[in-house]
Amino acid sequence: MNISAIEWYAPDTIPERMFVGYEEQQKAGIAIGNLVEGGEFKSVLVFGYSGTGKSAFPVFLTKRLNGDYDTKFSLALLRCQKILDEIVLRNHPLRALQRDLIDLSKKIQGRKAVLCLDEIDCVNYSINNSLIGESTIYELANVTLGHWIVDSLRHREKGILIFGVSDYPKSLETAIASNFDIQIYFEPTDLRIVEEIIRRYLQIDRSMQIASKLIQRLLDKKMNPISSEIVAACEYVKQKFPGDLNILTDQKILGVLMTYFCPCSATKRVNSYIREYSSLIHKSRDHTLPYLLSIYDKIKFAR
Repeated sequence: MNISAIEWYAPDTIPERMFVGYEEQQKAGIAIGNLVEGGEFKSVLVFGYSGTGKSAFPVFLTKRLNGDYDTKFSLALLRCQKILDEIVLRNHPLRALQRDLIDLSKKIQGRKAVLCLDEIDCVNYSINNSLIGESTIYELANVTLGHWIVDSLRHREKGILIFGVSDYPKSLETAIASNFDIQIYFEPTDLRIVEEIIRRYLQIDRSMQIASKLIQRLLDKKMNPISSEIVAACEYVKQKFPGDLNILTDQKILGVLMTYFCPCSATKRVNSYIREYSSLIHKSRDHTLPYLLSIYDKIKFAR
C-alpha cells in the first residue's frame, strides 16, 4: 500500500493486540463473527469514551475468531484520521489514496474479511460541488475515503464484517451512520479491567487490592477510570520505581498512581458523555447485547 495507515493482513499474519476485559462485547463479537463466517454481512459501530480499548477490539477479535473458532478472516485496517494526515504531511497525491482503496477492494472481493475503520468520526461523505475547485487536498481525500466507506457499507457483500470505531457517533454523517446494522457500547473501565491492567503492567501480587483502592479513590473524586489512563499511570509508576514494586506499600503505589490523575483528567468528563449518549447506550446495553449473547450461547452449546 502507498498509504501506511492502510494495512492488509492475511488470516495467519494478523498482529497481536492487548485487550483486557469486556467479556460481553467479546462474546457479542464472536456471535457476529460466526454469523458472517456462515455467509452473512454485518456492520458494527463500536462506540464509547476514548481510551476504553475500542480500536484494539476488531483486531483482537479477528485473531481470536481465527484461532479459537477456525475462521479464516483476513483483516483490512484503516486508521482514518492517520490516512488523511498522511496525505497532507507526506504530500501524497490523491491518486495514491484512490489506488490503495481500489487495491483493497480487490483484495477483499471473494474473501471472508474483517474491515476495521478506526476513527471513523473524522470522515466526511459530501462536499459542496460548487467549492470543489477551492477544496484542499485534505478535504478531497476525506470525501474520497468517505465515498469508499459508504460504498463498502451499502454493497453488503456476504462474508464481510465491517467495524466502525467511533468516540462520538453523533458526529458521524448520516450517510455513514445509517448504514451500520449494530451498535455496541464500551463502558468505562470496571474493577476487573483495572486489576488486570495493574497485574500485567506492574506485575505485583496485590493487584486486586490496589485496583479496588484506586477505583474507590477515583470515584470519591467523581472520576471514572479509563483504560488508557490507567495504563499511562502504571507506566509512570514503573518509571519512578524501576525495581521490584512488591517491596512498596499499597499506600506508596497508590500515592504515585493518583498523582497522574488531575482535576482536568479525561476520566472526569465521562459522566457528561454518558448523559449525552444515554439513548444509544441504553439500546446497546439493554437490547443489542442480550440478543447477541443469546446467539453466542447457542454457538457455545453447539460446540
